[in-house]
Amino acid sequence: MTYAFIRTKKEIKNLLTFITILLLITSVWGILQFFNGYLSFEMAYVMANDAVHLVYINGRWRSFGTMISPAQYGIVVAYLMVLVFILASRKMSFFLKMIYLGAGFAALFAMVYSGTRSAYVVVPLALITLVILGKNLKLYFIGAGFGVLFLVLIVTPSNNYQIQRIQSAFNGEHDESYMVRKRNQEMIRPWILAHPLGGGLGSTGVWGQKFSPGTFLAKFPPDSGYVRVAVELGWIGLIIYLIMIGKIMISGIFAYWKMTDPELKKIVLAILSMLAAISVVEYAQEVINKLPTNMLFWIFLGILFKSIQIEKAEQQTQLLTAEFGKVESK
Repeated sequence: MTYAFIRTKKEIKNLLTFITILLLITSVWGILQFFNGYLSFEMAYVMANDAVHLVYINGRWRSFGTMISPAQYGIVVAYLMVLVFILASRKMSFFLKMIYLGAGFAALFAMVYSGTRSAYVVVPLALITLVILGKNLKLYFIGAGFGVLFLVLIVTPSNNYQIQRIQSAFNGEHDESYMVRKRNQEMIRPWILAHPLGGGLGSTGVWGQKFSPGTFLAKFPPDSGYVRVAVELGWIGLIIYLIMIGKIMISGIFAYWKMTDPELKKIVLAILSMLAAISVVEYAQEVINKLPTNMLFWIFLGILFKSIQIEKAEQQTQLLTAEFGKVESK
């Protein structure tokens, strides 16, 4: 629907600005939750859904903004932060640039206050993709500088809880939750190999407990998005799914390298950097098929390929104009 309804560059920019404003709202909401606590209806929701163990860890309440899970919230604000910071480098009015930068910095704090460790992996992954695709010497130096700072942050001992939380995201072998997920994946691997078509949609995790309670798959927590696909659709389904993700990235990258419109090129670069990070983090945590990413993912794909199509149309128009000018001159 996004691809069908967007027709011009202006509409693409308006949609991205709308998403940026939504990011600003949810990020500020998450920051207020961290400093002021949950509102009464938010606490009531947590209690009613027995979700205290998800939002209260190590004596600290986690921010979840306008979403229902701090895990999803942290990842969403992380990849959207990457998007808006890259988009903010475009030429735009001062007021609009302040909105983009404000949303980006607010998302940075919201990401930290969510306590979602997978979110901390999004930023370096997106930065690596940005540097590789950018083919710009300045970007290489900037990327190297950020890489050194990030490495220092990871290896330097600290008494700050938020920094310790970030460091734990890159020290999986010493993290109990990571080891539990690893053992679960090792346990389910023989079953996946023996069932090439999987156990069926909604057969595992929360949906499995609802539609097929008491079964082996319903009791298995997939955690990883790719593991869920492998369990529900089998290793054949997983291969098809990975081919789809790979096709999206490869098509987008080759189209990006051929683009000439600086504004559309920056938009495509931002979305590709974001999608690359999401695709990798999907292995550690289910992202693409959870709200709100299960909508945003496809919206951004629509924007991505519509931007590429508009760019191609502009190039064809310029080519035809040039050819027509040559004919006229003769």
